[in-house]
Amino acid sequence: MSAAEGVFGQSEELDVGGAGGDPDTAPIVRRIFDEFLAGYGLFAIAEGLSLSRFLCKSPR
Repeated sequence: MSAAEGVFGQSEELDVGGAGGDPDTAPIVRRIFDEFLAGYGLFAIAEGLSLSRFLCKSPR
């Protein structure tokens, strides 16, 4: 395992806009991961997204 690989053999760099990713939602996913890694709880992250007017896409 190289230094660039995580505990489970996955890259530590998250490719949210890569193949199969949605470029419209990639910044939101990045924000969620960044805030979680910074120590914010799930409720605080959800509240921040709501205050920023990031609404979830509901499948219809």
